[in-house]
Amino acid sequence: MSKPSAREQNKRAATSAAGLSVQVHAPSENFLLLSSATGVSRDGVFVRASRPLPLGTEVRLDLSSHGEADGVSTFGTVIRVQDGPGVRGMEMAFEQANGARSEALARLLDRFED
Repeated sequence: MSKPSAREQNKRAATSAAGLSVQVHAPSENFLLLSSATGVSRDGVFVRASRPLPLGTEVRLDLSSHGEADGVSTFGTVIRVQDGPGVRGMEMAFEQANGARSEALARLLDRFED
């Protein structure tokens, strides 16, 4: 049996993101999306979007747990676009963060692990 790819491992690690609010900012595309995440992992997040951004678009992500004032801002890149019948959206990989931002993101994501 072959070893699963990193992408397959990430899909398996993704959990339900019910309760995770996401603001996606992409100034290069004149784009702002306020949404709820439908999947989240340590590596990134998937959000539904009627107009997904192109692959490779750099974004700023503002993440927060519904009903809480404190959130986390981080950066990412669009790595997958689903733009067909059914679910339309995009997956964004988190940029590697250091220090306080990394710790804050980890604490927020801990709330959504199974």
